[in-house]
Amino acid sequence: MKNKLETVVNITIVILCVTAAAAFAKVHLFSDPTPLSPVAKGDILKPVRGLAPKGDGSALLVALSPTCGYCTDSFPFFKTLEERRNNRGAKVRLLAAVNSKQDMAQENELLESSGVTFDDVVVVDFLSIRVPGTPTILHVDGDGNVLDVWLGRLDQATENEVLQVFEARLL
Repeated sequence: MKNKLETVVNITIVILCVTAAAAFAKVHLFSDPTPLSPVAKGDILKPVRGLAPKGDGSALLVALSPTCGYCTDSFPFFKTLEERRNNRGAKVRLLAAVNSKQDMAQENELLESSGVTFDDVVVVDFLSIRVPGTPTILHVDGDGNVLDVWLGRLDQATENEVLQVFEARLL
C-alpha cells in the first residue's frame, strides 16, 4: 500500500513539474518578445478606414469598455463633445468603439442610460488598432490615418485640447 501511494505521489509531482515547465516555456520562450506599441499619431489603421467621410471629413473614434470606470466617468465629456458638434455642424463623426459584439449590447445600455449619444457604435478589434486600454480617443480620417490620439482618462487640460481639435474641424 505504501509503495502504491508513493508511486501516485511521484507521478503527480512529475505531472505538476511538466505542466509548470510548459507554462513557463509558453510565456517566456514562445511569446512575442516585442509587445505592440500603442497607436500613435501618423499611423494608418486599415480596420477604421471608411468610418470617417472621405475628403475633408474625420471622426473621433472613442474606444470604450462596459467594465471601464474611467469610461463612464468620461460620459459628461462625451456629452459635451456631442452637444458642441450638434450646435456647430456635423463634419466630424462621433463613434463609440467596442472590442467585441458581446460588449456592444452592454455599452449601448450604459450610453443610453447616461444620455450620451454617438453617431454609431462599432466593433473594432482593439488589438488590431493597437489600443492599449480604455478610454482611448482616436481622431481619424476616412483613409484610416490617425490625426491625433488621446490615451486613458483625460484631465481638464487634455479635454480642452480635444475640444479645440474637434471644434477646429467643425469650422
